[in-house]
Amino acid sequence: MGVIAALLLLSRFFIENLAAQGYLDISYLALIIWAIALEVERPRRGTLVFVLLAAAGLLRPDAWVMAGFYWLWCSWRADNRTRLKFLALAAIGPCCGPAWISW
Repeated sequence: MGVIAALLLLSRFFIENLAAQGYLDISYLALIIWAIALEVERPRRGTLVFVLLAAAGLLRPDAWVMAGFYWLWCSWRADNRTRLKFLALAAIGPCCGPAWISW
């Protein structure tokens, strides 16, 4: 799944130009695609996907929204302790990341 996503990403004509100009953050996209691939492989995987989204959230604030929606998705059937654990993991980006300063 990740190989297919990488091939699709590299098939874009101006991908290097967009990355060089700063419109596209390759490491951010890699973390998001990796998190998506893990979630597709096993739904509601939890901790590992939250860690990847937190790392992406340290790069760009867009991942904060994804982590929030993923928290809603995972906490739907979770117990209270797991909900709090996932909430703490989802809050890493907004609370600890330097990206909020420039946002």
